[in-house]
Amino acid sequence: MTGDDNKQKVRVLNALTDSCTSELAQLRWLVTDQHGSPLPAPFLVTLVLWLVVIFLCAVSVASAILLILELDRPFEGPLRISDLPLREAIAEMSRP
Repeated sequence: MTGDDNKQKVRVLNALTDSCTSELAQLRWLVTDQHGSPLPAPFLVTLVLWLVVIFLCAVSVASAILLILELDRPFEGPLRISDLPLREAIAEMSRP
């Protein structure tokens, strides 16, 4: 065997390897397309519903915390009550 024969065999083997790799990749995509989505639809629906429920619970908890903090200071912030009745009651009690 000469060096030219070895080089020719290596070229042939490389061409065969490239061909096999290409066919294997095509078959892989064909099998993937035939099976459709790897995740079943009921699983995806359940997952989305759970995420919506978790999000809504988080919003509910955050709203409750905000309301508690706002009601802790009734005369300040966006939710405030008038202090006029309290001032009038104090003035009325301080009269003799």
